Amino acid sequence: METNKKYDFLIYGVYGYTGDLICRLAKERGMNAAVAGRDAAKTQAQARLYGFDYFVFEITDTQKAIEALLQVKILLNCAGPFCNTVRPMTDACIKTSTHYLDISGEWQVFEYLASLSGAAVKAGIILLPGVGYDVVPSDCLALYLKAQMPNAEKISLAIFSKGGSLSRGTLLTMNEAIGRPAAMRKDGKIIAIPMAKFVREIEIAGKRRLFMNIGWGDISTAWHSTQIPEIITYTAASPRMINMAKISRYIGFFLRLPFVKAISKYRILKRGNPMTEDMQQQVQSFVWGEVVNRKNESIKALITLPDGYVLTAQTALAIVNRILKSPPSCGFQTPAKAFGSEFILSIPETHRELLQ
Repeated sequence: METNKKYDFLIYGVYGYTGDLICRLAKERGMNAAVAGRDAAKTQAQARLYGFDYFVFEITDTQKAIEALLQVKILLNCAGPFCNTVRPMTDACIKTSTHYLDISGEWQVFEYLASLSGAAVKAGIILLPGVGYDVVPSDCLALYLKAQMPNAEKISLAIFSKGGSLSRGTLLTMNEAIGRPAAMRKDGKIIAIPMAKFVREIEIAGKRRLFMNIGWGDISTAWHSTQIPEIITYTAASPRMINMAKISRYIGFFLRLPFVKAISKYRILKRGNPMTEDMQQQVQSFVWGEVVNRKNESIKALITLPDGYVLTAQTALAIVNRILKSPPSCGFQTPAKAFGSEFILSIPETHRELLQ
């Protein structure tokens, strides 16, 4: 990769909720960044607020994207849904020898980028998606549990946040998946399964809580990091949410209709981002994991974390710094493969424990 580029990294999607958090933290740390986005007025406002140079371009404008990326070493893509932005962005990164990072949690994005690993090696770049809350702590936990039980054949991962709420960007990504089945990895392959096919109780933060299966990005990343052949991911869910998920199996065709999605998208865009800095400080996030071997022996562990959006800003910039100072091998990487299972513990306010 070229070393004479003007900026260490470019934050694309800088006026989104998470993009703003990353931009603010990068400014506090005095990092050599530039910012970019589709909307000229919003991008310029963010650039002025934090004192960064900026670029304005649509991701589909290949020429402008290339012109911007020729000046940066790393692209940090914060513009979701990432299933819509990953292809043009990675095409431009490969053409300009620019490392690609994103804050995606979409397993389809990870699988697509894994398929580009050979092209990335030839271009001398790293493709490292999922540098935020999902997937960094769960990927690190998966690799840690694999080390505790090398003969593990199944892994379950569950995410829970105590307090807080979802940003518009997260909701827009979820809107893309409405009406579609969930997914898991079985015998090393990703397969579709019904939403809420698996429901279980897990004790987190001193209370037993209901969780249902959902297709988090870890069904891809945990496989690439551990080679464990069966992976199921869970999210905390109320009985009402579980019932709605089961009903969605039968009306998925309706929920996938363009006008239904458009109505949902409109409502999401009208919604403000509800989290304040004071609220963020009150949120706790948790990632729980369990590995099981052929003898049905199991090992469980839990990572306690700060608010997921704050954590995303911290892990994303920590990974930027690691790549600048001591980059892992070129090609497709996961956070844990690139930096090890202990990486998450380098982030403030994180704690890991083995469970009985």
